[in-house]
Amino acid sequence: MRVYVSGMSCQHCKIAVEKAFLAIEGVESVNVNLEDAYADVILKSKVEDKKFSDALVDTAYEVVKIEK
Repeated sequence: MRVYVSGMSCQHCKIAVEKAFLAIEGVESVNVNLEDAYADVILKSKVEDKKFSDALVDTAYEVVKIEK
């Protein structure tokens, strides 16, 4: 799945989003594309879309769109 994220501008942002998404139960791997502002996420089990927004609630980043 691809999760589009606004607010990312540097390597620190990339790492923060990767860590936040990897902490979600059911996420197997995350690869953030900083330039195009999205994260490719591989799941090992079903994860509700809301979990991605919730993972960024205390950050400067926001989920804009999710493509499955």
